[in-house]
Amino acid sequence: MVLTRRSRHLREHGGQVAFPGGRLLPGEGPLEGALREAREEVGLDPASVEVIGQLTTLTTLRRASFVHCFVARATSPGRSGLHLAANRDEVERVFWVPLATLAADGVYHEELWPDGTGGWQPVPFFHVAGEVVWGATGRLLTELLEVALGTRPGPGP
Repeated sequence: MVLTRRSRHLREHGGQVAFPGGRLLPGEGPLEGALREAREEVGLDPASVEVIGQLTTLTTLRRASFVHCFVARATSPGRSGLHLAANRDEVERVFWVPLATLAADGVYHEELWPDGTGGWQPVPFFHVAGEVVWGATGRLLTELLEVALGTRPGPGP
């Protein structure tokens, strides 16, 4: 699966790991926006993928933004795989993480953070490819593991 580390100079979520994506343009639907953003951020040609599903729409905790996450597979990866390149204005790093890596022992842990209403919210963390993935992206990865592999990450260290 493709993940990015957002450029540190970005006003929102700078330096954080995320899926390619971003805000919708006026009149744009979620899938159309996701494919446009993936092209802009990492050079993904929409014709090179087949959308095979969608994860549960969620809201971010800090800004209450809706996040639509689509799952796609490469339909024409070429001789040596799908080639992606970071748009340096938005992305510092593009990297691949196998689903099996996310499910491996010691990759996942969960912390309880205040939810703003006096309760606690579990926040998932994945440690992969020298990066820490957490927040909304961590929540989406947790769901993806459940759907794709039928497993939920363990509590870890």
